[in-house]
This record gives sequence, C-alpha cells and structure tokens, in this order.
Amino acid sequence: MSGIGAEYIVLLAFLALFAGFTAAETLWLGRNGWGGHGKGVALSIISNVIGLFAGFVIFFIVTFAVLATAFNGISYTKFTSAEENTRLAIVIFSALFTPVLLIILKRLGLLVFGMKKGGAAWIFSIISTILFIVITIALPVAIGYFLFR
Repeated sequence: MSGIGAEYIVLLAFLALFAGFTAAETLWLGRNGWGGHGKGVALSIISNVIGLFAGFVIFFIVTFAVLATAFNGISYTKFTSAEENTRLAIVIFSALFTPVLLIILKRLGLLVFGMKKGGAAWIFSIISTILFIVITIALPVAIGYFLFR
C-alpha cells in the first residue's frame, strides 16, 4: 500500500477509535448511574482532548530537547553514565506524563461534574486511562506498523 493511503488509514483508525471510546465511556458512565450522558460526553471529551494534547506536547518537547543535546549537529556526543541516566530519567518522566495527566484530569472531571467520589472514581480514572491509551493510541500504532512493514 502506498505511504499516503496507509497514513490516512492510521489517522482514520485513530479518529474512529477515539469517537468509539468516547461513546463507550459516556454510555458506561450513564448506565452505572454516575451522571447523565451530557456530563459523560463533556467529561470524556474534555479530559481526553486536553490530556492528549498537553501530554503529547510535553512529551515531544522533552524528547526532542534530549535528542538535540545528544547530537551536536554532526555526530553523536559521548556522555558520562550520570548524564545518560539523567537523560533517561527525563525521557521516562515525559513518557509517563501523558497517562498521569489523563488520570488526574478524569478524576478532577468526576469531581467537578459531581459524578462520583472516593476510591471508585480513582479506579475508574486509572482503568479508563489505560483502556484509552491501548485502544486509541496502541491500536492505530499497531495498524500503522503492519501497514508500513
């Protein structure tokens, strides 16, 4: 398959899975009596869009800043192990920033919309974030991997 067609398939897969996950999350919140469908849609869309946008912006800025320090424009710069460990810690932090931000945003959304409190809200936030990342990010990446192979 041509590269452009495959890119559109990956993009459409992401958009379809994002919309599907938003609908499923909204229905789950409504069926379990945590709030109406309007609040569920608002919670799902606001937390997912802001979490993805802010999380990926931070991730890409930090990752490219670390890459920029590793290359001096011509060749790879050799660092001490302490410098390498610092860079590794920074990249791990930036990779974990998006899921942690999504968890916090979902929990705050539940609190702001008055939908649920306590441990159940934290469990929902964590499980919803894990499912969101697997469904809307990992699946399109896997589709892209198999299309571009």
